[in-house]
Amino acid sequence: MVQKILFCFLVLFVLSPAQGAESDPCGVASKMDTRKKAKRFATKKEFKKAVHELESILEKCSLDASIEDDAWVINDLGFYLAKAGDYPECVKLLQGFVDTKNHNLSMAHNLELCKSREKNRNP
Repeated sequence: MVQKILFCFLVLFVLSPAQGAESDPCGVASKMDTRKKAKRFATKKEFKKAVHELESILEKCSLDASIEDDAWVINDLGFYLAKAGDYPECVKLLQGFVDTKNHNLSMAHNLELCKSREKNRNP
């Protein structure tokens, strides 16, 4: 009997994920999972699906480019928008973060890439 109680305790409190960790769509773990799903789509060259995955984070969460995990989401989304050929949305997304000065160099690089591709597409 004691072994059953100890086993239940072990399963419920030690092996179970922390309460709320899985349910927080804006938590680090959730963002990482979504980025992994998006990357799987991108690997198959399904960039619109990758964009859709990452946009789900933008719909639920406010992102701060000075936070590393958020910066990765923003940058990945900009990159996948560009790969999907949606340069205006890429510029719109990345410009908003680059203008705040809370960005990393790869965001600024991807913004310039999107601007040049958009310009070449619409001379």
